Amino acid sequence: MLQSGSQWTFSPVIETAWGDSMLHLRAILPGVPQQDLKVSVQNNQLILEGERRTPETFKNHGQAQLAYGKFYAAVTLPSGLSVDKLTCRLQDGILDIQIPVSEQMKPRQIQIQSGESRKSISA
Repeated sequence: MLQSGSQWTFSPVIETAWGDSMLHLRAILPGVPQQDLKVSVQNNQLILEGERRTPETFKNHGQAQLAYGKFYAAVTLPSGLSVDKLTCRLQDGILDIQIPVSEQMKPRQIQIQSGESRKSISA
């Protein structure tokens, strides 16, 4: 998508999935090195900011089908996550983010007690 002037921008694709004890997010960021990527959490939002730079060989008279430039994406996080334990890993253009569910939000099994058997009284 072409932005004002000749600066290209793009929005990364972000996928989410729930595991038993984690929220998994995956952002597709081909050509974005770690030094050009910033991940933060602010006001219950996961924020991805960065830049995919145009390769040197494409800067003059090149034809590209990928969008280049700065990007920004925000994902609203549900409550009950331990965002202080968030982990990120960037490998092969895929940013994997895992956020554990806080202990108080995890489902827990409630034991059901059996009732006393009642004897019927005949009248």
